[in-house]
Amino acid sequence: MVLTIRSLLRTLRTSVVATLPLVAEQPVTFQAAGPYELYGEGSFGSSVFAGLDFELNDAEGRVVPMHRVLFRTVVRSFSGVRLQLRTFTIPRDGTFTLRVLGAAHATERERLIIGIPARARIIAHVLALVMLGIITIGSLVATILLIVQPTLQH
Repeated sequence: MVLTIRSLLRTLRTSVVATLPLVAEQPVTFQAAGPYELYGEGSFGSSVFAGLDFELNDAEGRVVPMHRVLFRTVVRSFSGVRLQLRTFTIPRDGTFTLRVLGAAHATERERLIIGIPARARIIAHVLALVMLGIITIGSLVATILLIVQPTLQH
């Protein structure tokens, strides 16, 4: 179970491509083409990401379509929360410009995270943890019954 938890934490860490401040405009370099996800990270209860829109342009100014997420991935930790905001596909590697439209008053705690999709791996880890928990509890109950049962027969 410990190995699965460590693997889950490693999956979450390695899925992060870039951590960015929440500012109106900034360059972002992608090392590879492919699918990506945009997350907002901040403190619990923060409404700084509500109503924001995002635009991503390549070096020639062409817009990279960003799609809203119907079922958002939410990662909670002791220090805050990470909420999936958009998905998009980068057609080729290079430097792009990320614009935040309607940028609110962000603090140092609020930032943007760009990552590779990890939802399927997160779900697999959570299911594995649930199954390992069931096996652990079942093993404990069986062990207790084996210990207690002979004493009840005497």
